Amino acid sequence: MDKDLNLISTTLAKWSEGAFDCVTDRNALLFAYKKIGKLNNMNGNKQLGSIVIAPGGSEITETVSISETKNSGWVDYDEELGTDDEKVLAEAHYPWKICYANAVAFEPQILANQDSKFRKTNMIKALVDNAESSLINNVGKGLFNLTSANAKSLNGLPEIITDDGTGTVGGLSTTTYPLWANQFVELAKEHTPAQLEQSMGQLYRKCRNGTDIIVTTDALYGEYEAALKDRVRVATMKGLEDAWFDYLRFHKAVVIWDEHCPANRMYFLNTKALKLNFMKGAEITVKEKEHVSGTLKHIWPILAMCNWSVKSRRDLGVLV
Repeated sequence: MDKDLNLISTTLAKWSEGAFDCVTDRNALLFAYKKIGKLNNMNGNKQLGSIVIAPGGSEITETVSISETKNSGWVDYDEELGTDDEKVLAEAHYPWKICYANAVAFEPQILANQDSKFRKTNMIKALVDNAESSLINNVGKGLFNLTSANAKSLNGLPEIITDDGTGTVGGLSTTTYPLWANQFVELAKEHTPAQLEQSMGQLYRKCRNGTDIIVTTDALYGEYEAALKDRVRVATMKGLEDAWFDYLRFHKAVVIWDEHCPANRMYFLNTKALKLNFMKGAEITVKEKEHVSGTLKHIWPILAMCNWSVKSRRDLGVLV
C-alpha cells in the first residue's frame, strides 16, 4: 500500500511542476498575460509578463498615485517654488485568495488496481486530470468574479473595472480619490459595426493608448470580427506567435474572447497597470499527502494563492 501511495505522490508532484504553465497556457487571457512583456526580474519577484510570483507577504500591496501634485506650475524666474507637504501617493491592498482542488484516492481503489500497472496508472491520471480541469475552470471563472457573488474568489475584472468607473478597489475609493476611477464608454444596445469600432477607439484613447489586451464575450468578438470584413483581420503579435487560440488586433492591442466574460462587456487592459499575482509555493502546487482520520481517504491538496492588483485604474477601461 505504501508503495502505491508513494507512486501517486510522485506522479502528482511531477504534475505540479508543470501545472502552472498548463493552467495558464490553457486560458487565453492568462496565456496572453504571460506572453506579453519580457521575462525579467522586478523588485525581487519573478515576473512572467504581468503574472508575478511573489516571494511572500500577508497581502499584495501596490503604491499608487491618487492625486496630482500642487507643487507644479509656471513661475517667474525669482519666484519661490512650491514645496508643500501633500499626499499624492497611497497604498492599495489586495488580499490573497485561495483556490484548491483535492485529488482523492480511496484505499479500496488502490487495492483493486494493485495487480495492474496499467489500471493503476489510468486511475492516477484520472485523478490528476479531474483536479487539473477543476482548477482551470475555477481560476478562469474567478478572473471575472464579483465578490457580491462569491466573496471567497478573486476580485475579478468587473469589480476592478466598473461600468461607471467608480467604486472601491484596493481599499481606495473614487469618492475620496477621483483619479482612481477607471475609464468607461457606453455603447447602445442596437449599434452598427462602425459604431462599435468608433466606441472602441474612444475608449482606447481614454485609456491613454496603453491598452495591450482587450478581452470580451464571444458575441462582441464576433461583431468586431465581422466589422473588419475584408480588411486584414489577424496579424501575428510579437510574443503570441505560438498562441493556440484565434485573436484579432485593434491598434496595438490583441483582442480575445473568454466564455466567462460578463455579457455586453469589453475590457481594455494595460498589463503594466494590472497584474496577476501568485504566491511562491502556491502557484497551483500539490501539497503533502494527507490521510483523513477515521476514513479510507488519502488526499493530495492542490493549492493556488492569487489575486489581481492594480497600480492605475485610469489606464483600464470597459465598453458597456
